[in-house]
Amino acid sequence: MKILKKYFVLLFFLPCIIDASGGSVYTRYGIGDIYMSYSARRLAMGGLGVAVPDVDYLGTVNPAAWYKLDMTRFETGINFQGSKIAQNSQSAFYSQTDFSGFTIGFPVSTKYGISLVGGLVPYSKVNYEVTATKTDPIVNDYQLDYKGTGGVSKIFLGTSYKLPFDFVLGATFDYYTGEIERTTAVTFDAAVDYRNATYINRYSYRGVGFNFGFLSNDFSEMLGLGSISELRLGVDYGVVANMTVDTAWIANSPNYSSTVATGTVGSKLPYKLNLGISMLYDKHLRIAADYYYQPWGQYDFGSSAAANLTGLSKYSAGVEYRNDVTRATSFWEQIILRGGLSYETSQYIFGDENIKQYSIYAGFSLPLGIRNSLDFAFQYGKRGSTDNGLLTENIYNFSVSLSLGQLWFIREER
Repeated sequence: MKILKKYFVLLFFLPCIIDASGGSVYTRYGIGDIYMSYSARRLAMGGLGVAVPDVDYLGTVNPAAWYKLDMTRFETGINFQGSKIAQNSQSAFYSQTDFSGFTIGFPVSTKYGISLVGGLVPYSKVNYEVTATKTDPIVNDYQLDYKGTGGVSKIFLGTSYKLPFDFVLGATFDYYTGEIERTTAVTFDAAVDYRNATYINRYSYRGVGFNFGFLSNDFSEMLGLGSISELRLGVDYGVVANMTVDTAWIANSPNYSSTVATGTVGSKLPYKLNLGISMLYDKHLRIAADYYYQPWGQYDFGSSAAANLTGLSKYSAGVEYRNDVTRATSFWEQIILRGGLSYETSQYIFGDENIKQYSIYAGFSLPLGIRNSLDFAFQYGKRGSTDNGLLTENIYNFSVSLSLGQLWFIREER
């Protein structure tokens, strides 16, 4: 319990002392950037890992991967992201710190691979701030400020089950909730500041969804691949039912403030599909590759077609090196090393220009005892280009996660 208290203080109070503002301008469209990884461990391997089963980790990519859970586990973390945004000769740097959610899992039956896992994790993020100066000989010069904040989170509860021949199924029930606020402010010079106005569009999302996962058995035993073991395929499919969105349009000026209109509309989030393969080489080196797809061109809001959105595709590959962990292993031998690469065609499109992103990843885990760890990950990515008046973003992402496991619910012998 002392370890739990010590690291809870670190993880929950660190975001309060870090200044954060601004973010990706592209999050103005849809519901923003989509989270594909909630922990430093998976981020360091490229952000996915659908075919990687872990006995000492609660992955949220594929619920079937929980079948090896043999002790109660709790995980949480924080994420720092910095973005250098450039357009032609102009550039700016923004940073933000986010809570990456938490998960808790319980083994129900190790014989049948039944585990019960729940948690709260972020699903999407909106965070942008854009300023434009306009010249008008009739109404005087004025400034336009566009700002967006918020996002959607996911509360989930799921389980796994091992079928005959070591095939594994998993499923979760998901509840989506969150608020996104988009603000447009018009500011004139001091002589006509009575014309200043701020317009706020506020959207509160709620809805349910389901996630289904599959993990194959170990094909290496059947194929006799020698030094290669744990060769598995993984599939994850997620679907979201129609969401309900409460909307409000608020207008403010120096002389009045009024909620102009309120209402409720429907929104539809697209399905997602993950495919992956992983293997273990010489019992120490884990190699994994994944493909992620989500057709954001099918996203609609209030029966309106998606604007500037298209299909999101991501290819990633990663490696993880670890020694076999025993009680006699030294601290340095228990450190786990990771790295990865990814290529992504994002959901943002402008004309014929699809915004693409390239990323490299690195990370490691420090042991905090037997099968407890403090995980670190770093990502450098480049998104977009300055062609056709667009923006380029250099992304610096640093993530810290805490993973703790303890034996609970042990029946005492009489």
